[in-house]
This record gives sequence, C-alpha cells and structure tokens, in this order.
Amino acid sequence: MSIDYGASGDFVKAYKQDTDLLEEDVSYYAVNQPKTDPFYEIKDNSLFIYPAPTDGVSIIRHSVANGLIDLTSSVTEANVFNGKIAAKYHYIIAL
Repeated sequence: MSIDYGASGDFVKAYKQDTDLLEEDVSYYAVNQPKTDPFYEIKDNSLFIYPAPTDGVSIIRHSVANGLIDLTSSVTEANVFNGKIAAKYHYIIAL
C-alpha cells in the first residue's frame, strides 16, 4: 500500500502494523504519525491508515489478490490465494 497525502504525485509506502503492539492509543497515531512514515492495519473487516488522511485529496494505492483459484478438497494450503496471502489470514474466506 502506498499513500499520497495531498495528491502531489509523491507516494510513500505504508507498512503493516499490529496496533495492539504500539505504546500509545491509535488515536495518537491518527494525528501524530509522520506522513513520511505511514502504516496501516486491517482489523474488523476495515482498513485503518495512520496518519489518517484528512485533507480530502489523499490518494491510496493498494493491491489485492485477484484471479483466485476455485477451492476444492485437493487444493493445498500453500495454493490458497495463489500463495500470496499468509495462512494465518485464510479465515477471511469464511467471513
């Protein structure tokens, strides 16, 4: 995922972060996290970005898994999501 705060054409790569491991409450990072070092978290079927885009002209680029194979009893765990999503996130299929 990359974010362009201000739609200037300068995208900054965001890293994935487990906010449960952070020292401060997430509300702190929504305002105080530097735009030069953004991070995101996927939680509760939602995408959270820190710092939160507020100017109305931010652009977010992200990639998603597409062209997924049909699941059958013979599909191995490594082939689910074409091997692009870690096994610990496979529970999303049930959601």
